[in-house]
Amino acid sequence: MSLLPELAPRTVTVRAPAKVNVYLGVGRLRPDGFHPLETVYQAVSLYDDVTVEDAAAWSVRTVGEPHVDLAAVPDDDTNIAVRAGRALAAHHGVDRAAAITVHKGIPVAGGMAGGSADAAATLLALDRLWQLDTTDDELLGIAADLGSDVPFALLGGTAAGTGRGRSSSRSPTTARGGGS
Repeated sequence: MSLLPELAPRTVTVRAPAKVNVYLGVGRLRPDGFHPLETVYQAVSLYDDVTVEDAAAWSVRTVGEPHVDLAAVPDDDTNIAVRAGRALAAHHGVDRAAAITVHKGIPVAGGMAGGSADAAATLLALDRLWQLDTTDDELLGIAADLGSDVPFALLGGTAAGTGRGRSSSRSPTTARGGGS
């Protein structure tokens, strides 16, 4: 028997706001099959909460508000929050894993970047939990590799985005600017 008190697992929770596109301009189809895009993103007060804690293996559990249909959210390694965590660990060359809980308030597949917000929140939460001190530029680089809306989700506020996209899929864009 130990006389030392047992410590509760340390967790970190980050709130991840949704975004809306307040402007989306799509140019004519280029010869390479892409459209030039211009957009203005705005973070809004609808959010998900992402909680992380150290674990022996990667896992993700998603719970949600009654209005959120979770049927399309994967609870396996394909979930973008797990991919974000693995990317951060790989970036730092650390052999760590986490249990991720996502409490969804952002509608799924509603164009509000809920998955991207969850990925950004996972990056921030694990960076704090593991005390990695990842620079902002490094976080933005990891975020950009995960998806076009993830860098904006790290920045929040209002930002302009430009880039290219196919008419049949979500468009990759690059966030510029910031502020709140």
